[in-house]
Amino acid sequence: RALASAAREAPPLPQSCQAAISAAAAASAEALAAGRVRQTVELLLPVNQRSGPGQYCNTEALDYPCSASEEFGVALECAAAFLDALADARGRGREPAAVERVGDGGLDGDNAAVVVPSQSKDVAVIAYPNANVLPLLKKLDAKDSARPLILMCPQWTTTGNLLSDFGVGPWRAANEAFVARFAPVYQNAEVRVGSILPGESGLDGVAGAVFRLLCVGPEGRWAAYVMTGQEARLVADFDERPTYVQLEKLIEEGKARTSVFNSPEGRAEASKRQAAQAGSDGPGLGAAVVTLAELDVTTLDKKELRSYLGALGKPAAGKLDVLRARLEEAITEKLAEDNVES
Repeated sequence: RALASAAREAPPLPQSCQAAISAAAAASAEALAAGRVRQTVELLLPVNQRSGPGQYCNTEALDYPCSASEEFGVALECAAAFLDALADARGRGREPAAVERVGDGGLDGDNAAVVVPSQSKDVAVIAYPNANVLPLLKKLDAKDSARPLILMCPQWTTTGNLLSDFGVGPWRAANEAFVARFAPVYQNAEVRVGSILPGESGLDGVAGAVFRLLCVGPEGRWAAYVMTGQEARLVADFDERPTYVQLEKLIEEGKARTSVFNSPEGRAEASKRQAAQAGSDGPGLGAAVVTLAELDVTTLDKKELRSYLGALGKPAAGKLDVLRARLEEAITEKLAEDNVES
């Protein structure tokens, strides 16, 4: 379909985790009203680069990500918030969440928990489930076929692995069939395609992008958003979850027809936005070129380096030494351009 038509129908990409939780709860409530009491919700948790105010759309990977245990703790917070939002969407009163830990993975092992409203216990969210808790899921499923069971942020993989998380042969088939009964009511995922920083890839001409994928409802279409700094732009939609190869093709097509994928126009537009951001959050580049000529790059911290790089339309991801070298090169280029123009 034409992109304009897709844009009219595509669900908005959440700009915060709370917005994602509210949208997921609304989709869940709608599915429950239609009689679908076995559901799956896939969220992007607010961890690592997505943690902190205004950082949910940040796609720049951190040098030191949080541990699995810390991520699990965030997942529990999101499960409790989801229950509150679901109660609101269903017109019911909120209750404190009760958590029953069903996995003890330690610092970086497997974790899972059942989160329920502490009084009514009329719905169960299984947060961060992995294949090891499938026996428990089957017991919960058999115990009460009417009580909603919602899998939040499953950790298993059903495609691409030579050895499935669900076992082999008939055991794998049975487990996959069981999980397939949980209708995906809200799915928000991030996919990194190719090299985001060509200069650091070691391969000339390699380029890539970060996509956020969103599908609302069991029969919903998949919207593909390309992330540009702290913003996102819809570039395509699909009947099914797009594959890595399909996203690669989007990048190649996008380079030819739109400014979204690192074209000069796209970089210029991003530079204007980021320069304004730099003016309030870090060193400003709105000043004269003299400021750049006198700038001592070695004195800047990461935040300042990223502000300058963003305003100059350069990638702002990488280690401290890489950022400093990149900024020095960018300043040299900028000063040379201004000298030519003058």
